[in-house]
Amino acid sequence: MKAVSISLKILAILAACFCVYAWLDTRGKVSSAEGLMKDVPGATLQEKSSNIPGILSEKAKVESSNKAFRASVSSLEGKLKSANDELESERVVKRVCEKVGADPKRKGDFLYHISAAKTAGLSPAEYFEEINPFVREARNIVAVYAAYEEELKISDALDFDDLLLKTVQ
Repeated sequence: MKAVSISLKILAILAACFCVYAWLDTRGKVSSAEGLMKDVPGATLQEKSSNIPGILSEKAKVESSNKAFRASVSSLEGKLKSANDELESERVVKRVCEKVGADPKRKGDFLYHISAAKTAGLSPAEYFEEINPFVREARNIVAVYAAYEEELKISDALDFDDLLLKTVQ
């Protein structure tokens, strides 16, 4: 009889230990859920849980927007591969100068004006109106700018200023 009594006591102790373990484990999961939902509006977990569908909907919208942004970046990366670096821009300007009869030695001046026009968002004609009263060689500058833009368009390339402007758009 004593053996049965000891066995029942051991069984009761084990059951109590299991209950304590289960309570602690559940409490830990509840604490973890509370920690994860601390930024969700509501006083209790039950109140917070009613906000979850709206949060999931907002998350889906953000993921969709993020996907569209990644596609845009991917498109720009593809164009970046064909983008002209500074030396290539100089070569194109030099070639264009020879084509329109401008002095190729002044390619740095032409590149400065092209960059200024693109930064201001001005077409060659608009840039001519802007600088004509102040710059003696405005016609040459605009002729080089227009021919430069045409060369980039033909080769389906972008220069650095175009990349910045396309990123902003």
